Amino acid sequence: MVSRSFGTRLRGRDELRAAVTAFATRAGEKLRTQRMRAGALAVFLHTSPFDEHGPHYANSFTTTWDRPTRDTGRLVRAAVRGLDCIYREGPAYQRAGVLLPDLSSGSLEQGVLFAEPPDAVRRADRLMDCVDRINRRHGRGAVHYAGEDLGSAWHMRQRHKSSAFTTDWDALPVAKAHEDGEIRSQDSGGGMGS
Repeated sequence: MVSRSFGTRLRGRDELRAAVTAFATRAGEKLRTQRMRAGALAVFLHTSPFDEHGPHYANSFTTTWDRPTRDTGRLVRAAVRGLDCIYREGPAYQRAGVLLPDLSSGSLEQGVLFAEPPDAVRRADRLMDCVDRINRRHGRGAVHYAGEDLGSAWHMRQRHKSSAFTTDWDALPVAKAHEDGEIRSQDSGGGMGS
């Protein structure tokens, strides 16, 4: 699952589409990293259950495929189509997400009589591998779907983020000994003082 609470409440369909496109893209990356395929995709959105002033709304939509996929393009199309089915104008949405409930191994696959040709699946797999290589080399989002550019208000606010001492060397505090023998810590951006 890839889901986020929005930095600000969203009402517009385009901003929600941008968020859902980004979530489906990230879900596809996770699938390929774990060598899995998804047989279904569920998209959901809801308002805040604690909002006393606005209308409350929550809904989801699930798409299934005959042949499991790891193709981000298919995931994005299913997520946007599902969002269009459940979106209601008016409510201020707090959260949306994409869930892949039916996972299978990428190496094993049940045959389907009327499935798309295996060559089309191999081409899609090669394309996704190429996109992943480019994004690993040049940073996440170097190659992305245009739908992600429809809005950025959905990004989380991260002004008061905790330090990342366990995962980021640059966030570790630095201690320096001065001539008078006193040790003072120097903040490296992590929020610790002397």
